[in-house]
Amino acid sequence: MSKTIGIFGGAFDPVHLGHTKSIANLQNVLEFEKIHIVPCNIPALKGSLIASPKERLKMLEIAFKDQSNIFIDDREIVKGGTSFTFETLRNIKADYKDKENFLFIMGSDAFLDFKQWKNWSDILSMCSIIILQRPKYEITKEILSDFKDNIALNIYDVLSQHGKIFFTEISLFNISSSEIREDLKLKSLNETKINKEVINFIKKKSLYKK
Repeated sequence: MSKTIGIFGGAFDPVHLGHTKSIANLQNVLEFEKIHIVPCNIPALKGSLIASPKERLKMLEIAFKDQSNIFIDDREIVKGGTSFTFETLRNIKADYKDKENFLFIMGSDAFLDFKQWKNWSDILSMCSIIILQRPKYEITKEILSDFKDNIALNIYDVLSQHGKIFFTEISLFNISSSEIREDLKLKSLNETKINKEVINFIKKKSLYKK
């Protein structure tokens, strides 16, 4: 079977345990050659970011430093401008031989807006998508019907071909970056939501106070 390359993108403003624990749980189920953690430069469908690109990269390095086969990938930041997943995927695939299998990792909340992503059909042509469940975000029958030809019934389908979508039983922990930012304003943050060393970095840099 082809080697599996994972891609997990996001704003990570800031990265939290919902990100790191979910990826760790996924690694317990699937054997990845490598997972690219890709912070965006300017998100296409979200508001402005607070932490600088350099600060978000540093927080990711701290948060994922003890997890194996993780690569903090700065290509969207280096490229500059608005970040589009189809361009990033094309760029990452060019770094590998054709025999690799590519899995794009996203939460069910992100999948609800997938058809709003630029060139979303190109994304499916270049990889398969694995969905982590996000509490309170229900994938409706209407959305599923839009992708009825892409839905995989088992993990082996997404590992053997591209263009498939698989809904795992793995959940993204019910933590959001916006929630973390609000906690920081109220000075009520604790280590059940975010890595202690990341907290120390945030305090050192005086981030998210406003």
